[in-house]
Amino acid sequence: MLRITDDRTGRTIDAAVPRGLTRVVADVSGEGADVPSDLRVLLVADVLARALEMGGTPVVTVADPPGPLRSRALALGIRPGEPSAVPGGRSVHVRGRSASAGQPRDAAEGGGPQGRAEGSGEGPGRDVRVDVAPVRAGGAGRVPGDVDRADGDTGDGGDVSGGRDVSDVGGDVSDVGGDVSGGGDVSGGGGSVGGGAVWRLALLVRPRSQAVELDDAALASARELLGRWRKAVAVWATSPSKPVPEEVRRQLKSAWEDDLDVPAVLGVLHRVESDPGLPDGARFETYAYADRLLGLELTRDIGTV
Repeated sequence: MLRITDDRTGRTIDAAVPRGLTRVVADVSGEGADVPSDLRVLLVADVLARALEMGGTPVVTVADPPGPLRSRALALGIRPGEPSAVPGGRSVHVRGRSASAGQPRDAAEGGGPQGRAEGSGEGPGRDVRVDVAPVRAGGAGRVPGDVDRADGDTGDGGDVSGGRDVSDVGGDVSDVGGDVSGGGDVSGGGGSVGGGAVWRLALLVRPRSQAVELDDAALASARELLGRWRKAVAVWATSPSKPVPEEVRRQLKSAWEDDLDVPAVLGVLHRVESDPGLPDGARFETYAYADRLLGLELTRDIGTV
């Protein structure tokens, strides 16, 4: 069962209640001041809901971002949520954390459906709060606004740096446990790697508790890795299928069930990619299985190689 850190108490608890519904509530400000950080909140909520679903937990995602933010979320493959909560079960509130104060942003504390859900009279200790560190959009400075944008342009014309000076912010988001710079064809076999999926991967390579410096170099690294993996999956798909090795399946589940450790999931995929003892058919099934969580469309280019 998925266990998650409740940032209100610092304790790790079950994200779901037995035989009950779990609501994953994405609390975003919707004010447009920090679009990349809001997108990261929505993405963490999306991946958390996927992980719970893969474990057999009934899940509903509660999110009601304004139109422009919703369209950008769709460009990242983030599934739309319900505008209001339903009663019963447990709520896991995913919230942005202030870059300066290290505290959750309180824009969604009251008024909207996300803010009201936490006070729904379900009893003490039933709800969980998951804090997400901010995104510092450095040289990138823009977010995907068109899901069909396939030329790597990550912008629709809007500066989303939120007015902060991010030119001196350090941090390398390209290191996810493997080499992402190696000479691969980033076309992914059948076409260019689009901006939305690149942003999604770039936001997933760091633990949610760590701030992400999303500059041009980070996006380039994510684009190259995504292209390499999509092309590899398309090649592996031409071999006879083999089941996901049981040990690999255990490692993947252990990673995402341990506080939703997505970087560890990516690390397992790197090891599978380079393990000479695994047949290509098993690599394919492993990547297809993990992509149910990651949502990177790793099988998109099957049939193009």
